[in-house]
Amino acid sequence: MVKTSLSGKSFQNYSHSHLLLLSCLVLFLVISSVGLFYISQLDQFVAHDVSATAGAQMQSLTTAYVATARAWASATAKTSASTTANANLNGTATAFIREATTTALVSENPYFSRSSMLTLDDSLKNNSGSNWDNNTDHAGDACAFSNGAYHVTSLQQHFIYLCNARATDFSNFTYQVQMTIARGDAGGVAFRCDTTRGTDYIFTINTTGLYTLYNYTGNSTASVLTMGFTSAIKAGLNQPNLLAIVVYDHEISLYVNKHYINSVNNNVHSHGAIAVVAHNDQNPTEVIYGNAKVWTLAR
Repeated sequence: MVKTSLSGKSFQNYSHSHLLLLSCLVLFLVISSVGLFYISQLDQFVAHDVSATAGAQMQSLTTAYVATARAWASATAKTSASTTANANLNGTATAFIREATTTALVSENPYFSRSSMLTLDDSLKNNSGSNWDNNTDHAGDACAFSNGAYHVTSLQQHFIYLCNARATDFSNFTYQVQMTIARGDAGGVAFRCDTTRGTDYIFTINTTGLYTLYNYTGNSTASVLTMGFTSAIKAGLNQPNLLAIVVYDHEISLYVNKHYINSVNNNVHSHGAIAVVAHNDQNPTEVIYGNAKVWTLAR
């Protein structure tokens, strides 16, 4: 039976309204659910992206840190190597300077306290830039390099034979040379030599311990400036003696085996070459020379 009344009509109207409202509510819920799902997925995506970005940044930072650490280690190693190299170089340089200083000390002028410079250092084992005489004359007098030394021979009696270093020319200087009389009478040095005019000073020592300083104003014109005996000379044959002279302006000082012997004043010859000599006083004479040195003296 269908009951029809006014309340029945009201009920029908109510049901339609509620159905519409319910539909809207369901639609809202669906839309909300979709939105929530979307937001959830978006959060996950963002979180994943942030995580990936953070991871990439962390990896980048880690890589940079490792690269920096390696670079620092490499730089430290290079610095250490450089420090070691510098230390080795400094050590070598120090050793070199020490050796050079030692050499310089050995080469210092032992006869003159003021400033001087080693200008000639010649072993006399062979001919050098000093252009030493290397010849034999008609009488057999000779200048010759033999067996690592310079030999001067005088065969003419009462004759002094000179062997000049023709490329030299000194004024104020110290001249030192090692000499040994192998046979005969005397040997020594000549200085401020003018080989054209035959003028020079000659300082000799002989096998008896006598020293003499001559002044030659020509080949055969000579005077004795000083002479005497000294125990500083090693007398006899085959005895090594170290001769030296110091010439400063007009003052001439004589040394044997680094012992001061005597001084004279003479200004006849102002400059010239150096030489070594053999003096045949009574007997044929041969003198052997080595290690010639000259220091020029500052004024």
